[in-house]
Amino acid sequence: MPPINVTLLLATAIAAAGGPLLALTPLALRAQPQAAAAISVDDGVRRIEPGDTVQYRILARGDGTDSATVRLTVPSDLRDVTADGATRTGATLHWPAPGAGRTGTYTAAAVLGHDTPAGDLAVTACLQGVVAAPMACATDLDLVVEPAGGTGWAWLGAAVFGLLAAVGAIWLDRKIRPELLTPANAHLIYSDAGQPGGAPSA
Repeated sequence: MPPINVTLLLATAIAAAGGPLLALTPLALRAQPQAAAAISVDDGVRRIEPGDTVQYRILARGDGTDSATVRLTVPSDLRDVTADGATRTGATLHWPAPGAGRTGTYTAAAVLGHDTPAGDLAVTACLQGVVAAPMACATDLDLVVEPAGGTGWAWLGAAVFGLLAAVGAIWLDRKIRPELLTPANAHLIYSDAGQPGGAPSA
């Protein structure tokens, strides 16, 4: 009878029992996949005009990082910024980040300054931990356009002003220009024959 390999038998028995033993392991003791951090920001529009009020909605999902915060960087062209539950440091708004696997909603509103030039307006939101690099970021990009009809009114105003200036110049020129002496108006200018140089009497 060949010798029995006890070590091989034990290894086989343990491997065979692995499935049932794993099934009996409590769920709390099993390794759970870590939730990935994610964030988004959107104001619901793509074109805005100076003077418009915009409201940003931020959705953030935490990954359980301690002391993590949701941050929104506000450009200087946005004025009168309001944000419930946020603290502000310079141009950045801060909220506490949600817990691992949880999603939080945050809002901020602002008015686009009347002197904002046409072009792109970018607002960035980040999920930031204690390390320098953010865990996740997203940017809302809008196009700032001139108010409808703004350029047309400017041209109309310039045209009206130019027309009034031309009419005024013509009127002033006629007012101060010396009137030429002609046979038709000589009797009006020299109506008194007794004055020197007056018209000769008949």
